[in-house]
Amino acid sequence: DRVFGYLHEGMSVRMISKKVGISRKAVAKIIKDRSLKKGYHPYSLKNDGKWEDIKKHIKEMYDKKKDVLTRTVIDEIKDKFEEEISDYCVSRVRVELNKEKRLPRYGAMVQEANQPKRVAWVETMKGNREPFHDTFFVDESSFELDNVSTYVFVNKNDPYAHIVPGPKHKIRVMIWLGISLEGPTEVRIMQPGESINAVKYVEIVKSSYLPAALKYYGGHCKIAHDNASAHTARYTKDALQQMGVEVMPWPAESPDMNPVELVFADMKWKIRNVYKPTSKGELVAAIKDYVKNYLSKEQCQRFVRHIHPAMDLVKAREGQPVRGKKD
Repeated sequence: DRVFGYLHEGMSVRMISKKVGISRKAVAKIIKDRSLKKGYHPYSLKNDGKWEDIKKHIKEMYDKKKDVLTRTVIDEIKDKFEEEISDYCVSRVRVELNKEKRLPRYGAMVQEANQPKRVAWVETMKGNREPFHDTFFVDESSFELDNVSTYVFVNKNDPYAHIVPGPKHKIRVMIWLGISLEGPTEVRIMQPGESINAVKYVEIVKSSYLPAALKYYGGHCKIAHDNASAHTARYTKDALQQMGVEVMPWPAESPDMNPVELVFADMKWKIRNVYKPTSKGELVAAIKDYVKNYLSKEQCQRFVRHIHPAMDLVKAREGQPVRGKKD
């Protein structure tokens, strides 16, 4: 209050700073924060009566598309309302709307038609009080051999020295893996040129899932996999039924709820920052070592329990994609 009292007396920020005994930066922040709390109204409008409708339209634009450009907002207001507004005007409206700027984090794409289905699945699981105590979460993932260094150190006089020749085709390894509260399955590493079709997937389930299911649960457990064609093909369904494999229904476009995706993310981070392989052989060895020495029962439990907060977030966001504990 003293700051604004002196301000109304016509004192400068420097003079106010000396009077109240705080820095000029602190005085400026107090003035700015108080000003932002007041309702903003631009002076440039030809018709002040349009302002509330303009603010409402700006809100609708950001609600519809969170990364809409400021220039797009300005142009649309000009076309729709025949009014000129500034970048500052748009930023002030964002403040009033309680919008803050963040770096985007990209989650899995979820089509609008699948969003209510994801929510319905979550509600069914919660209604059944599903603990996932007897569930293996499985999936495939591709690992690339990356350069472990972010930078190159070159002669500053050579403008082209930073251009490093790269391979035409990056070295990749495809793996299959599953985890449960009791521990992981064995990791399956695909051979060069080997793809996971229905026949291959059935063979993986038979040779890698069933032994783990028998070891940890005496065969009395479920497998949770996504809706990839290899998983949902008629051949696969018939074969799994014949083997007595129980499949947990899984909502489409939902890797953000699958705990094994956290394993893949953690594995990729450790491969890049801990193992730092320089050849395909070292990459394969790193994958195997991670599963053997990092992926303990306790780690699996930590990853599997992620599904509960993830389900809560999916429901809160009405089926839209989420990532981890924070979105």
